[in-house]
Amino acid sequence: MLAASSRKHIANAGRLGSGPALGPNTRFSCIAGAANAEWMTEMDALCILVVDDHEVNLLLAECVLEADGMEVLRAGDAESARVALRARQPDLILLDIQLPGVDGLSLAREFKADARLAGVPVIAFTAHAMRGDEARFCAAGFDGYLAKPIEVTRFARQVRDFVAS
Repeated sequence: MLAASSRKHIANAGRLGSGPALGPNTRFSCIAGAANAEWMTEMDALCILVVDDHEVNLLLAECVLEADGMEVLRAGDAESARVALRARQPDLILLDIQLPGVDGLSLAREFKADARLAGVPVIAFTAHAMRGDEARFCAAGFDGYLAKPIEVTRFARQVRDFVAS
């Protein structure tokens, strides 16, 4: 779990986002309700793969989702995501659009073409929040869209809603 202290990467109004690159003394604070964690067993826990090349985004998503009782797999690039998917099939994939080496759109198409992953929802997890982006991502094969920075109070529920739909 994440250590408490510097709130350098935590923005106002209950929203989490990335700031400058991580430094050797960067620490995080995460306060989130674990409303579902008390009654969930390991077998009940949702498994979420978060693919993002920004370590801060990975850590924040992991913190919030784990606090809500979910298991989180992390990948910082396309190859790490492929390795994670060979080891475990998640219930949902949160996929950044801008990754080094391959864009998220191509990677989403690759995942959807894999018969083993075809039923796993792939959600665009991106800072692209311009008018029309959500429709463009869904037309490209994504099953939904979550904008960054995340809203801590809503993020875990949004992820659970995507899994349920």
